[in-house]
Amino acid sequence: MATCKACGEEILFIETPRGKYLPVDADSLGVHDLASETVVTPQGIVIKGGYGSGQVQGYTPHFATCPFADQFRKAPGGA
Repeated sequence: MATCKACGEEILFIETPRGKYLPVDADSLGVHDLASETVVTPQGIVIKGGYGSGQVQGYTPHFATCPFADQFRKAPGGA
């Protein structure tokens, strides 16, 4: 299992349908409320929170919980 380089938490990398990898909190697999949470399904589909209702099985994106997430975001334009 991998750990976040910034905060040290255990993370997993989920492959998206486009072949990209998203970091998720390793211990977050469960049923999440779509009214308020963004979820990454085990198949790598990202479902944005606040745009629907109901519940879905998936993971919490690590960017949502890591206090150092801004260090890993890519700048606009790929720079």
